[in-house]
Amino acid sequence: MLLADTLHISQQLTLAACDSVIGGWLWTTIKFSRIGWLSF
Repeated sequence: MLLADTLHISQQLTLAACDSVIGGWLWTTIKFSRIGWLSF
């Protein structure tokens, strides 16, 4: 049971890390594209 809980927690942490990386990448892309549009 403890092993299953540990695996579940690690899976949740991995998903959260992936979400934050993808979210940060999207935010950076949107921010730079806005700066690019404002430059024109």
